[in-house]
Amino acid sequence: MSPSKRQFPKHRVIEVERTGVYPDVWWHHRLACGHTEKRKRKAPAKQIACTTCGRATGLVVVDEGAAESAYEQKIQAEFAQRYGLALDDIQVMTYEEWGVFKVASVVLSFYREL
Repeated sequence: MSPSKRQFPKHRVIEVERTGVYPDVWWHHRLACGHTEKRKRKAPAKQIACTTCGRATGLVVVDEGAAESAYEQKIQAEFAQRYGLALDDIQVMTYEEWGVFKVASVVLSFYREL
């Protein structure tokens, strides 16, 4: 049996961004740990569990969007390899249409030290 998301470490929500148009709206919660949680609804809490940190600590969750997440990770890996970026610097938004995953947008963050 896989652990619940409630067991994952909780972090403070720094900002919340709404993306998409109705009915395909996603809320991206930027957390104090540096990760981003993507949810269908805006979280009312000031702290939410980070699934990325939970996976890093060895806790594993089997979620319903596993196929979509795997598709996004594959695209992230391709962009990371091509442009030499870290996976945290690449945000991929996908959607499913008639059982086929399609890319809605890709955001690459290039940082330069001054």
